Amino acid sequence: MHTAEDMLEARNADSGMPYGPQSVRELGCVGMDYGWVSGTFLTEALAYDVQARACGRERSWDFYQGQWDGGKLMRAFRQWVNTEKTQKIIFVYGSNDPWTGGAIDAAAAESNPSIAFILEPGGFHTDYFLNTDYYSTETSQLIQKTIKAFL
Repeated sequence: MHTAEDMLEARNADSGMPYGPQSVRELGCVGMDYGWVSGTFLTEALAYDVQARACGRERSWDFYQGQWDGGKLMRAFRQWVNTEKTQKIIFVYGSNDPWTGGAIDAAAAESNPSIAFILEPGGFHTDYFLNTDYYSTETSQLIQKTIKAFL
C-alpha cells in the first residue's frame, strides 16, 4: 500500500495520475491488455514496453498491486446514485475518456428524475460545456437545458 506522500509525488509528476489509483482501487484494472498483439513489427512485449515508457511506473500494475477494494466503493456509489432523490446530479461522460469505463448506468438516470446521464460521442470529460471545441452544440445545449431544469 502506498503512502499519501507517494501518491502526491506521483500525481505531481503526471497530470493524468488520478485515473490510475481510481481504476485500480475502485474499478479493479489498470493499463491495457496487449495480449491480442502479434506481429512482426509490433509485439505484445514491445507494446507493454512502450506503455511503460510513456506512462511511467505509476501506471503499472505493480505500483498498485493489492489495493483493489473488490469493487466495494463503486457498488456503494452506484446504489446511492440509483436511490438518490435529494440531490440533482448531472453525470457528463465522453466516449473517448477512460473515466467513462466507470460511468453510472444510463438506465439508473432514466429511472431517477434527480439524475441526468449525458454522453458526448468522441469526447472526454471537462467542464467547458459552453465551448464547442470540447462539446457538440447538441450536447452543450442538453447540458444547459438540464441545468436549467434542475434549478
